Amino acid sequence: SFYKLTLLRGDGRRGDEVRALKVDLGSARVAGIDGSAWLSMGQTTVLAHVRGPMEARRRSDEDPDAARLVVTVTTANPTRAKERRDAEVANCVARTLETALSLTTYPRSVIEVSLHVVADDGSKMACCVNAASL
Repeated sequence: SFYKLTLLRGDGRRGDEVRALKVDLGSARVAGIDGSAWLSMGQTTVLAHVRGPMEARRRSDEDPDAARLVVTVTTANPTRAKERRDAEVANCVARTLETALSLTTYPRSVIEVSLHVVADDGSKMACCVNAASL
């Protein structure tokens, strides 16, 4: 194949090149959204929205010792396989954020992180973790 002859990856990058990075903070100016980020890593693009800390809607959602972190990942054109993969990505992002956030500072509250994968070209996990941490 042409890519093997030129030692290029499928997206045209050399073996030692990283994906191009583009970031736009505060891109969503919508009521009820406390923070947002638009992150592109190469051809993969993720839009992140953060709400909170805020009061839990139901008493059963409260943790008396720490804030509850809720991470959701959605993908365009979802399939059952994509939904399973999105749940894995959401779990990984939640575990990563839990180590960085001081959840005990906000007991009985909820922090919601919504990640919307606009385009996926193979770096979805890294793009989601980076977008959520911005």
